[in-house]
Amino acid sequence: MEPKQVDRLVLCTVNAPWKRHLSAVELADAVVTVDRGLLPHLANFFGEVDGGLIVAFATLHGIDQATLYQSYRMVEQLTATTNKDLEVAFAGMGVSA
Repeated sequence: MEPKQVDRLVLCTVNAPWKRHLSAVELADAVVTVDRGLLPHLANFFGEVDGGLIVAFATLHGIDQATLYQSYRMVEQLTATTNKDLEVAFAGMGVSA
């Protein structure tokens, strides 16, 4: 899948319910920093986007697996958002707490 397609698919899901629309760069930064001001967007990212697409987005934007995992766990704790597909992907990558 082309990078623009990855970004477009992710952003359509993440931004759909919100008035404020993030760019791919803004979302990537929010994932790395777990920007609590963007927690609803992050909950959509981790909870609604396909796990493989999340990994592709992270790779495309230079987010390493450990950082993605830590961010997911923090958002999970703050919002009770889970993504079984992403957890399976993490297990396959050997990433865990």
